[in-house]
Amino acid sequence: MATVKSDIIENGYMSNTDLQEPEEFIEDAVSELENIDSDYVSRALPRWYNQEHYVEIWLEKAAQESTFVHALKGREVRIVPNKGYSSLTFIWENCQRLLRVKDEEPDKQIHIRYFGDKDPSGEDMDRDIIERIEMITGWTEGEEFDFERIAVTVEQIKRYNLPEMPEDQETKDKYERDPTLKTFRENNDGIDYAVELDALAVYAPDDYIKLIQDTTDDFYVEEIYNAELEKRSSSEFRQEIRQTVYDKTKEFLDGYDTSDIDTGPSDEDEDDDSDTSGDNTPKEEDE
Repeated sequence: MATVKSDIIENGYMSNTDLQEPEEFIEDAVSELENIDSDYVSRALPRWYNQEHYVEIWLEKAAQESTFVHALKGREVRIVPNKGYSSLTFIWENCQRLLRVKDEEPDKQIHIRYFGDKDPSGEDMDRDIIERIEMITGWTEGEEFDFERIAVTVEQIKRYNLPEMPEDQETKDKYERDPTLKTFRENNDGIDYAVELDALAVYAPDDYIKLIQDTTDDFYVEEIYNAELEKRSSSEFRQEIRQTVYDKTKEFLDGYDTSDIDTGPSDEDEDDDSDTSGDNTPKEEDE
């Protein structure tokens, strides 16, 4: 039965030309094994292997997710859009992942870096997320994990001259009705802000991308990865991989059912051939 290449599937559709016949499929698999000693490290070594830090990026708005995916491509950092005030189920599921990280890699420091709007509800979400994480995990912010708002901040509003308040009356009326407004004003010296995260992408696009990247890069130590890469690229390590390939392949072939396929001459056939491979000239009979 013919197979298909899994890496050419686009939007769930495969055309007729994507069909891969058995011989080609098997040749690709053999090629994988032939190059596995050199491909192993680049494909199997996690970027954050043995790093001291674990970083997640949390977003207030799912609409910004594609921007972050593009900016952090290749950095192997989890992006978590929380879509406003998060449901308890959402926080619980993410806490279970953080707990697994702490259980599997207890020495790593967990960092949550948050990107959200600078307005009463947006700023209150910081408190809400921290309290829910502490409630579910039993952790304390600043000890088992730390949480920091990266954007939007007052300093960024001033540096990039971001519009502090919208002009339309409907948004202003909604702002005044926000139940967290009183606390927000107390925390911001009585100044009103209603600045969406999207404003940074519009007013300072290059700095915004760099901010996203620096947020994770500041925790990453290239030398740690390179040291592990060098160790696993040594001739001794590659020889160990090739030995494993040989052992596993032999183990597979030894147990492979060949009862219904042509495997070439058997050992018995070869023995018979060797018996008749000598001088076939008839011997003269004794008189």
